[in-house]
Amino acid sequence: MSINNYIEFKKKFSKNKDKKIKVDKFTKFIKDAISTNSDIKTTFRFVLLISAIVSIIAQIISFSDGLVFAYNDAGLHLDVARRIYDSRDPGIINQIGIVWLPVPHLIYIPFVYFDFLWVTGLAGCIVGFICFIISAGFLYKVIRMITGENISALLGTAFFVFNPNILYLYTTAMTEPIFLMFIILAIYHVLNWEKTELSGELVRGGIVLGLASLTRYESWGYFLCLFFVVLLVAIFEKKKHPVKSLIYFSFVPILCIAWYLWLNYSLHGDVLTFQRGPYSSEFQVNLRYASIGGAPYKHDIDKSLDILNTTLISNTGFVMAALAFTGLILFLVKRKFSVYCLIPLAMLIFYILNLISLYYGQVAIETPKTIPKGYFQTRYVVGIIPGLCVFVGFFFTIIKEINYKIVAFCIFIFIEFMSWYIVWPMGVPAIGEAKTAIMLSQPFRRTSNFLKTYYDGGNILYDDFSIIFFAGTGIPMKDRIHEYTWDVGNQAMNKPSTVVRWVLFNKMNPNDKIYIAMKNNLDFTENFKLMYNDEGIEVYKRKF
Repeated sequence: MSINNYIEFKKKFSKNKDKKIKVDKFTKFIKDAISTNSDIKTTFRFVLLISAIVSIIAQIISFSDGLVFAYNDAGLHLDVARRIYDSRDPGIINQIGIVWLPVPHLIYIPFVYFDFLWVTGLAGCIVGFICFIISAGFLYKVIRMITGENISALLGTAFFVFNPNILYLYTTAMTEPIFLMFIILAIYHVLNWEKTELSGELVRGGIVLGLASLTRYESWGYFLCLFFVVLLVAIFEKKKHPVKSLIYFSFVPILCIAWYLWLNYSLHGDVLTFQRGPYSSEFQVNLRYASIGGAPYKHDIDKSLDILNTTLISNTGFVMAALAFTGLILFLVKRKFSVYCLIPLAMLIFYILNLISLYYGQVAIETPKTIPKGYFQTRYVVGIIPGLCVFVGFFFTIIKEINYKIVAFCIFIFIEFMSWYIVWPMGVPAIGEAKTAIMLSQPFRRTSNFLKTYYDGGNILYDDFSIIFFAGTGIPMKDRIHEYTWDVGNQAMNKPSTVVRWVLFNKMNPNDKIYIAMKNNLDFTENFKLMYNDEGIEVYKRKF
């Protein structure tokens, strides 16, 4: 063998040896991660890896199927983030509004800065991907601390990671992915405090809850629940400095909620504008069901319970719901109904909060089984799912033999997947609602496609409460004029030709402010011509 051949052979041998070492290390990592006595850090990294792979697959499917912007609100959330710096009146306070809480939009800011990520919706996908792996990883840690078993914690987490409703929502620019991440992190820090008595854990839990309280309103009730849980645990388990602990925990959430209430008052003179103003959820519910006298289950506890339970089971599947309920009973019995039980139980508070919201008409849910039938806000129950996964994990602790545990999991998850497969896609609430939203918004989507093709610059006037303006048009936010655009909004409605080049309104909506303003407007009639009409949505362009 020549020297050159020998050197070449040695290089190939070294490369093959290096590959074998890497494979062996990865194999060992997997074995260590799924062993019964695994180090929590090792399995945590394993969960992050698996959830990242699953999430990437879900992101690709959602994006390729055109579901990223299926929910109308997804594009609007990205628009809100974009207009904080790309608008006629940039600034956080000017643009965050008072109905949608600000944290999600602040998180989206660095991503929507790039036009490609904003227009395609990938800005929301990236944030959702990050939130998903964090949610899955720390949910595993939560279940591991409660069950004390690695395999059971992994199996409980799997019901979260492979839930199609959860997976889809984490591919969108909705607020649920960020909200779920924060509530999981909050309970993790409270559990860590209970175990270690480190005040820093409560401080971190409070910071996370403060962010959650500025993400979705359900977090306010979650914080109130955890406030009393921390107090009771501190007293009955005789923790050090219970009063200080409570202050450490509650300072940031109280500060965040107080600031938001002040913002409502400073902008609109009413601390509860977000709840009873014209853009509030309750107002929208009343408007949606005005023809039948309001939400059909308002002030009806039986109907409210029925729609809540139906929606919850459709989001989890019967298998997960049954396992979680059984695991909950076993957990309470095994822990002898101790004060410690309150910590994981706090994750189920969203069931009660959703029930209250339904009963008082704050929110509405429609499914194919409700009256009226439809798909509307079925995702509202997803806050309950992480808590259910905790008790699913605890259920598996009763199966001591690891082989039986794995076999049982395979059977249950197979039945769960089969139930999703049978009803796929419309029977999966998040997907069904998304596809329904796409179908119902086709005129708006076609109009947006028209503008994407033919818009050639200039200000465009429209009522953003009446028109669904999809981010995919790419029209700069500073060129979009509303009735409340601070410097030119009123002028545009009175004499549009002096301010805007385009006018867009929805004739099918009698409350469309631009349509009302243009009906008898001589300046509009003389200076604008109709360019596009789609089921009452009309686009006009200035003649000069």
